[in-house]
Amino acid sequence: MTTTIRASKLAAACLSLALAACAAFAPSTPEEQVKSRAQARQDLLLKGDRKRAYEYFTPGYRGTVSADTYVGSFGTAVETVGATVESVRCETLDKCVAQVKLQLKPVGIRGFAGNMITTYVNETWLLDAGQWWLFQTL
Repeated sequence: MTTTIRASKLAAACLSLALAACAAFAPSTPEEQVKSRAQARQDLLLKGDRKRAYEYFTPGYRGTVSADTYVGSFGTAVETVGATVESVRCETLDKCVAQVKLQLKPVGIRGFAGNMITTYVNETWLLDAGQWWLFQTL
């Protein structure tokens, strides 16, 4: 076997292995895709990166509400200290609901300061042009 043929076979094997590895880590079901995007958005919010979290909203919402308006809509009464996407249930091929567990710490509220509040919110995610987007009413 010549060196060129060996190198070609080795390159092909490496490419196949790399593609298989990518496929193994890529979310495959709608539920997995939504869970991944919903958690990525929550992680951005926990880091305080609200402008990047805004990019997960539907194009229609972003066309109506500016990033600055969205960022300015956050209050200061509570601090989110934890956020976990607990489950995702897809109602149709293009609509899923993610249940998010939030751990909140009240800030400067009498009787609650220092206490943790755990609550759940349901987020609606819609599939548009091959991408899942967080639906938000105005």
